[in-house]
Amino acid sequence: MTRPPLKKIGLGVLTVAAAMLVSPDRALEPRKAGFIPHLFDALQPPLALAQGEDEGGNISSRFALNPVTTSKITRPMRAALKECPTLKKTTNVSCLAAAFRRAAREADNQQQYSKAREILNDAAKKLDALARRNEDKAVPKTTGKNGRYRAVKPKAVPAVNRAALKIVQETETKLLRSTGNSKARRQHYQDIAMAVGSTKKILRS
Repeated sequence: MTRPPLKKIGLGVLTVAAAMLVSPDRALEPRKAGFIPHLFDALQPPLALAQGEDEGGNISSRFALNPVTTSKITRPMRAALKECPTLKKTTNVSCLAAAFRRAAREADNQQQYSKAREILNDAAKKLDALARRNEDKAVPKTTGKNGRYRAVKPKAVPAVNRAALKIVQETETKLLRSTGNSKARRQHYQDIAMAVGSTKKILRS
């Protein structure tokens, strides 16, 4: 459908306003103003503006929640499921911390994912600190596909993995509880939480 020129739209707005002052009921009759359906069609917001949801109703932030971004955030966890088990068990926690850190970076500059970024960053820092406290300094860092990982002392592996499991479980719970009243956010954050929870098998192997 061809859009009317801007001058015609401006004239149409003035015409509608004037007509409604005289006869509100008849001002919008297509027979009296044939261009008016086109006018309102031209003034409709893009379909994308009506999609998405946020707690504050801010249009500028509605575009952030989408399957593509959510998939990018969960991808590092999926990659960790493939990579971490191929390395020594002593590097599992460091490998997992790196995955959470990459996932948090994927959420940068996305308003709707800001809480997820905060939670994932916090988890990465806690896992890193855990690995550092139990590091086997006699062993050089292992170079993996997605980073360089520090090894913990072999005797500390069971206790370190239990502590790491607790961190992962807390991270999963925080993500599920951070959705507020937003139905759209709930679905995306559930997907991220599920990806986080899936990494527990790395620590249980």
